[in-house]
Amino acid sequence: MLSSGTFPARLKFAEIKPIYKKGNKINTSNYRPVSLFISFSKIFETIIYNRLYDHINDIKCLLMKNWASSSTDMVTYALTNSILTALNNKLLIGGIFLQPSRGI
Repeated sequence: MLSSGTFPARLKFAEIKPIYKKGNKINTSNYRPVSLFISFSKIFETIIYNRLYDHINDIKCLLMKNWASSSTDMVTYALTNSILTALNNKLLIGGIFLQPSRGI
């Protein structure tokens, strides 16, 4: 899988379970979907995550900024500003946007 760059289609399936948050249990908006993947998929995801994270740390291109407490406007402004600054300086721009799993 790593050498071919493909992930088997069968391992991409997940069982979706509704998890109750709060409020009226009859109202569907009071539930959030949780995807339950095959164990092998989660293990493989963890291996790839760790390899990618280590590589990015080794070449020192990871922006270590936690935006969790920032507003969407502030994050959008900072990203746009960084991109425009890089473009003005004729630098290459790349981005990887990840949402880390809670289980990793």
